[in-house]
Amino acid sequence: MSTRSRPKAVRAMCIDCMGDGANVNTPSLIRECSVERCPLRPVRPYIDGRGRRPLEPAIRAMCFHCAGENADPGPKLRVRDCPRQSCPLHPVRPWQGITGRRRDETTEAAVSQHP
Repeated sequence: MSTRSRPKAVRAMCIDCMGDGANVNTPSLIRECSVERCPLRPVRPYIDGRGRRPLEPAIRAMCFHCAGENADPGPKLRVRDCPRQSCPLHPVRPWQGITGRRRDETTEAAVSQHP
């Protein structure tokens, strides 16, 4: 997915979070979002441009949060190998190009090393 699709992905994620579907009141619901700790809140659509931040760091933070910040073998690999293909952010998630073992391979290797 191109960088032009990031705004659409963030909008879709907000709609999913609101559980609103295709309601005509979606813009007002997203504008009035009360989830203060959401990493996407500062970049949500339908707010004025003042104080908006770049999308990429917000998407990275959301994926990082969802994958588990303190997880082994590390959140970057967990985000890269994210199994939630239905997530609107899945096509634009960060770290898709990093190399390393798949998460399940790392776990299997660690388990096989223990007697």
